[in-house]
Amino acid sequence: MHVDDIPEIARLTAPEKILLVEDLRDSVASEPSNVPIPPNHREELDRRLADYEKDPGRLLTLNDLQGLIEAGRGLPIAGIVDPDFVSKRQLHSSSHQS
Repeated sequence: MHVDDIPEIARLTAPEKILLVEDLRDSVASEPSNVPIPPNHREELDRRLADYEKDPGRLLTLNDLQGLIEAGRGLPIAGIVDPDFVSKRQLHSSSHQS
């Protein structure tokens, strides 16, 4: 289906189109079981869960991360985007190098 298939959409104002998109998103979100998870996403989730189960203490909780940010210690950007995460040991050692 394409927007051109529904001529009424072309006549909507930008704010009306935004509301329509929000309604569509909400209708999809109301039944998450109908949204397929791509196999590569499932594999990545499984890999991350296995890493966590091997050593749950090495990963940061959201509260730990927020505390570090609020304390002004900073966090290397590579640590945030690294799929292997940043271990508490790495953060501890990098905070003492400053």
